[in-house]
Amino acid sequence: MHDATELTDRLHALAARVERVQRGSEGLTELEDVLATGYAGALSGEARMMRLEEALEDLLDTAAENRAHELRRLVGEQRALGRAVAELRSALARLQADFVALGGAAPR
Repeated sequence: MHDATELTDRLHALAARVERVQRGSEGLTELEDVLATGYAGALSGEARMMRLEEALEDLLDTAAENRAHELRRLVGEQRALGRAVAELRSALARLQADFVALGGAAPR
């Protein structure tokens, strides 16, 4: 998820151009590719968030004063990642709706 901002920027740029994409055109292929990449990135971010949560739980189970710095770092990383994944999911939902409106297959 380290490139979540880049991916989200790509999604926003593509969404801005989507009104010029014709039904059934090559633009659908690009939309589909970006959606697939985006969903893979979101899943990766969510997996990382789960690992961070487990690490936090482990630290809390063995909480010692010298762990405070590590706890703060993990909490900060988890919060930032949560915001990035939420923004990515939001951008993906908007682009997915455009993709379907242009004739792409609806998700199952």
